[in-house]
Amino acid sequence: MAEMKRRMGREEWVKGRTVGRGAFGTVNLATSCESSSFIDRHHPFPSLFAVKSAISASSSSLQNEAFILSQIPHSPRIIRCFGGEWMLGSSNHGAFNLFLEYVSGGSLSDLCRRSGKLDELTVRRYARGILEGLSHVHRLGFVHCDIKPSNVLLDPVSGVKIADFGLAKRVGERAPRETTIQGTPMYMSPEVAAGDQPAPASDVWSLGCTVIELVTGKPPWDVPGRGRSNVVQLLYRIGVSKESPEIPAGLTEQGKDFLGRCFEKDPRRRWTAEMLLHHEFVCSSGGAEVPSAATEVPEQFRSPKGALDSLWWSSSSQSSSSPLSESSIPQTIGHRPADSPASRIQQVATRHEPDWLRSGCEKWVQVREVRNPVN
Repeated sequence: MAEMKRRMGREEWVKGRTVGRGAFGTVNLATSCESSSFIDRHHPFPSLFAVKSAISASSSSLQNEAFILSQIPHSPRIIRCFGGEWMLGSSNHGAFNLFLEYVSGGSLSDLCRRSGKLDELTVRRYARGILEGLSHVHRLGFVHCDIKPSNVLLDPVSGVKIADFGLAKRVGERAPRETTIQGTPMYMSPEVAAGDQPAPASDVWSLGCTVIELVTGKPPWDVPGRGRSNVVQLLYRIGVSKESPEIPAGLTEQGKDFLGRCFEKDPRRRWTAEMLLHHEFVCSSGGAEVPSAATEVPEQFRSPKGALDSLWWSSSSQSSSSPLSESSIPQTIGHRPADSPASRIQQVATRHEPDWLRSGCEKWVQVREVRNPVN
């Protein structure tokens, strides 16, 4: 394909090879003619980026994506958008171009096709990254509406990034009347399959379906064929029957419990993305990446890493007939800055020789008697 120069506001860019196609249109690599160019002073434009393009009659999802991403502050778990432009085509048919961050690692769907099923340790790490992105989106009052492996990209440096916000919307906003299916049926939640509006809980169900596909290398539902009747049958199974995707038998108990929280039929009882960020499946030392400072696990969800990391020390003043009675067990186990090993040592350290005979020493219990050595 011959390279084509385009104007992007005041800047030129060059359209390169096609790297993806979808119902919305095509995705091409593109380069800025000057790597130091800027769309404006607040948004530095990279030398290499991606361009999603669609003719004007089919560009509603791209325009929606441009709007949604403009409303979401930057997050390392969300694909970055650099704006969009209208372009006049050769046959007087307009086209809309959306300028996006280029993520070179492909999608989770690509990874599954290359590798088959993924090991649980890797799935835990990816699940946590998706949850961090969803928590950010939901906190700002938006719903993605189409979480699935092909819409989660892999950056070799920063990890997963949620992409394709073409169906996303504000929480509570109703879809246009002409919209018949809101999302991809294979990853759709029961309430959406039954005709309700997507909500943050719907994204959580879709995340559960995504995890199953990563673990098994297969779609979350076993549906033969791709005909319309099969889609209707699938929507019935999801939205009307009491079925849920089968939880893989090979998962750890942590993984099974995590998916159980995602697949709660009642969306009001389903765990939120923020709650799932504290689930042992994605934050335990046995599985996932260490939580970043931005998503630090609250004290009540932390486990002590050693004797000096717990708050058992603070419970020593409590009295009980049994050292392990309910009243003597601290209600929160975590790490506070004031309780760090260094600060505790500083509190008892002194330059003076200790006076073991001072008041209060009568409470000491003798554990060993030191005798004079035999000559």
